[in-house]
Amino acid sequence: MFKQFFFLGLFSAASSLILAFIYSEIYFDQIADFSEGFSMIFFGSFYLSVGLLACFLMVGIRYIIAKSTSAETVFNSLFSMGTLFLVFYLLKMNDPEFSKEEAVIMEDYYKSFIIPMLFFPLLTWFSLRPLIIKS
Repeated sequence: MFKQFFFLGLFSAASSLILAFIYSEIYFDQIADFSEGFSMIFFGSFYLSVGLLACFLMVGIRYIIAKSTSAETVFNSLFSMGTLFLVFYLLKMNDPEFSKEEAVIMEDYYKSFIIPMLFFPLLTWFSLRPLIIKS
């Protein structure tokens, strides 16, 4: 069972990174180039760590709670609360300093540009789970 959740975490991280790349490429053209405050390397490592943390957390919860539906409910709640915590943490953070003129003008939209990308690991985990984990 661990191997399936491990691969789910890796595929979730890879899918999240691909979605983040597509999302950023679309919005860099429409909003502004926030590449000074946005790093694909950071988001890649963030998505990988979230995917692996979710894997170990799910296996641990399933080990503690024998009933799989209860373990799923606890894990899903923790994963969702963790993602919402990240949104509030991002909102409390200071904005990065931009030097490009178009980014300085659109600086107020930076956090609203980043927030949807925080939900990518959660969404890809829930989307890919039925394909990888066979009940």
